[in-house]
Amino acid sequence: MCIRDRNKARKNHSMCALGKYIYAFSGTSNNGWLDSVERLDASAVIGGRTTRWENVTFEAGNSIPARGVPLLAPWSSDEVIYMGGIVGGVCKGDGYVVNMTTRTVRKVFDSAFNFTGDGNQCVMERMGRIVGVVQDDKNCINLVSYSEGDQILQVIEKIGAESED
Repeated sequence: MCIRDRNKARKNHSMCALGKYIYAFSGTSNNGWLDSVERLDASAVIGGRTTRWENVTFEAGNSIPARGVPLLAPWSSDEVIYMGGIVGGVCKGDGYVVNMTTRTVRKVFDSAFNFTGDGNQCVMERMGRIVGVVQDDKNCINLVSYSEGDQILQVIEKIGAESED
């Protein structure tokens, strides 16, 4: 089995599994912020077949915003939710549902609560609802949730300030 390197070297990105694929979203490269998505066929890896990371292209007029350390999680059987992150030193507070079958992107919320998903600690609690741990723009750690139809990301609990060690 051989897994070829990603098409675009990246760090500060987020990854999640959806169906038979593992997706890598955005992040940074030596040339700046990335708005690209790649996927790897995990079933090929498990089956011992040679595979490679593939670029995911979106329908015309659809794209994800470039940023680092976003929060990413499965949203439905063919969608992921892409939220927050940082670009140019500024945290973001928006969220997008990305349909990986139709290759379309729709903005689902934009809030004043700005955050990063450092470590991508996020799970789909049930279809249409995620729960995650994020760091806000004041370096406080928060437990958050978002449910389909909500206008903003909900802060469930402020867990505490980031350690200075």
